[in-house]
Amino acid sequence: MAKKLTGGTTGTGLDEIVTEILDNAGLNRSISASDIEGGARAANEINKLILAAIEDGKLFDDGGIDIDDVYAINAYIRDAERPARYARFVELHGDDEGGEEWGFHLVQNDGGNGYLEARNLVNTVFDGIFHIGFEISDGRVYNEDGDANATLEQLAHWLTYYLSGGASHYFGTEADDRVDGEELDDTLLLGAGNDYGNGGHGDDDLFGGSGDDTMYGDSGDDRLDGEAGDDSLNGGDGDDTLGGGGGDDSLSGSYGNDVLRGHSGVDTLRGDAGRDLLLGGEGADTLYGGEGDDRLRGNADDDVLSGDEGDDRLGGDGGHDKLYGGSGKDRLTGGGGADELYGGYDGDKLRGGGGGDTLAGSYGNDKLSGGGGDDSLYGEDDDDTLRGDAGDDQLFGGYGQDRLEGGDGDDRLFGQDGDDILFGGAGDDELDGGAGDNRLIGGAGDDTYRANIGADAFLFEKAAFGDDYIKGFNGADGDRILLDEGIGYSIGINTATGTPTTVLTLSDTDSGAVLGTVSLTASLFASSDIVTDPLAFL
Repeated sequence: MAKKLTGGTTGTGLDEIVTEILDNAGLNRSISASDIEGGARAANEINKLILAAIEDGKLFDDGGIDIDDVYAINAYIRDAERPARYARFVELHGDDEGGEEWGFHLVQNDGGNGYLEARNLVNTVFDGIFHIGFEISDGRVYNEDGDANATLEQLAHWLTYYLSGGASHYFGTEADDRVDGEELDDTLLLGAGNDYGNGGHGDDDLFGGSGDDTMYGDSGDDRLDGEAGDDSLNGGDGDDTLGGGGGDDSLSGSYGNDVLRGHSGVDTLRGDAGRDLLLGGEGADTLYGGEGDDRLRGNADDDVLSGDEGDDRLGGDGGHDKLYGGSGKDRLTGGGGADELYGGYDGDKLRGGGGGDTLAGSYGNDKLSGGGGDDSLYGEDDDDTLRGDAGDDQLFGGYGQDRLEGGDGDDRLFGQDGDDILFGGAGDDELDGGAGDNRLIGGAGDDTYRANIGADAFLFEKAAFGDDYIKGFNGADGDRILLDEGIGYSIGINTATGTPTTVLTLSDTDSGAVLGTVSLTASLFASSDIVTDPLAFL
């Protein structure tokens, strides 16, 4: 007598089928132990036949069984040159004709329970798998009586599930398919065509293949790869990873902390809720961070990045990019190219990088740095700090008490409203404080100042200045010239231009060396407007 069967003997995940039959509570309540063991033995032998086909064609080398593999298994069993193989399969599958049952039919439709993805294990899943050697037509296997049974997609999915130890695989065809995962951690391979895939529950992997696909991760931490075509990807709940692949794709992270990569093509990426990472890739992409503290990065092309809500970090990289911080304390970096950076609400940090950039802080106490290139910086509302850095820059403070630093190059600085501080830096600069009581320091080079509404202070450091000119100076309005400690002066009048101009010659009190000159309208200046105040330079 044969040794009692206690489980499958293939050494693969298909042995779980045999164990499920032997331990099935419904079968053990409904039929005899000998019938259960007989059905399990038949299942074990059919599994061996299926595995022989898989090994012969190396069908599972890629970690899954697809529809083409199901055809290959069917062809192996039905090989006309080996009729005994098919006869063996038919005998093992069995039947229940003439009041007699044999083979797998000893347990089929005999009270078995247990479910896989809401399908009865014995009567649907196992029965479908064990029809794999019968005729195939219209995408289905047919039973011994000529009735349609499982689809080839189902067989591919169930075989992959057991062979991979519980991983679910679903497959599309070359047509336009709808492929749905279920409760488990599923893998959906949509294939050719314009397909729809939904991962369902679990941590799922979805691959679009060729065609313009729509993919939805649903719940769980999912991975969606659009591959070729113009695809639409939505991660759903969970911390998802989305890749557009080739084509012009649309990616939405939805809920969770997601990673979105556009790859090539003109892509649109939306992080939505959560702390997301958005990477545009090749092509002129549009990125929206959504809610949460997000990180957005373009690439070498002309990208548009919007942080939306939260404290976001945006990097344009190469190309002529537009960056919008939105609400929150954001950090924007233009990178290479002539970029536009807009801070939005709260206190933002904007840096232009290389190229002639435009930076606007908007609301909040913002910090703007132009970087290389000839930049335009606008502080707008609140108390801002603007630095032109290299290049011939234009800086506009806007409302509030602003600090403007031109840096290298011939810069133009406009404090506008508020009590502002302006530093020209190196180069021949223009400084206009605007309305308010402003402090203006030209620095090295031949600088031009404009006094405006309010009591302005023009500061001259011993270390660096040139031949400077002040327009609109009016001591009666409170304008003053502040000299660093160790600077002496002499006053002269220049009438060569027709309008008398006062010329202050400033010199080093220790060495007597001339440091530079300051010219201003004579009738609006008095020597009492000159103040030596070293504390003003601290």
